[in-house]
Amino acid sequence: MTIRFFQPRDIEAASFLAFNAWMAEDLPGHRSELGCFIYGYMARYYFRNPQYSRVASADGQTIDAFLLAYRPGDETDADDWFDANIGRLNEQERRIALEYQTYLKTQSKRLSSVAEGNYLVAGLFISCKKGAGAPLMQMLLEQCKQEGFDSLYLWADSACNHTYYEKRGFITVAHHADCDFVDGQKFDIFVFRKDF
Repeated sequence: MTIRFFQPRDIEAASFLAFNAWMAEDLPGHRSELGCFIYGYMARYYFRNPQYSRVASADGQTIDAFLLAYRPGDETDADDWFDANIGRLNEQERRIALEYQTYLKTQSKRLSSVAEGNYLVAGLFISCKKGAGAPLMQMLLEQCKQEGFDSLYLWADSACNHTYYEKRGFITVAHHADCDFVDGQKFDIFVFRKDF
């Protein structure tokens, strides 16, 4: 397994992985153009610091997993990209895209409201190949320890495999039930922390 730093050129491939992982469940019955837009925004939203973001590849070219992490205060130009590109969606899709944008920002605020100390945030973590994601998380945890972070925070919703984090020593520091997602869907939100 080859691991390297995530680069801006990886955004499209990362968006495609997110699309394949979540489109059918998140946005059933909608055009793929909406999914491409939303997951493109999501990858840009969480790609804030290349120093903490990595990809894993079995063949050295195809992205099999990626993990985007950042420090509080790291900036993103995702909202500028969102505003510049939302016009290509129809009216209903624009409404859903805005709901999705609000959803991501709301969960980030929930995480920030409970985070303490000198911490890092794991923003987006997807693996489409068994065993590809674990080395990315382990590498990030080791980097956090080496750089003196107190903890690593992340959030996950009930549509994801959120128990993955509990099995790896993360503790649940917040749980929000029945949170609005899009199209009337609701998910539980879990904020996790791993201390060093």
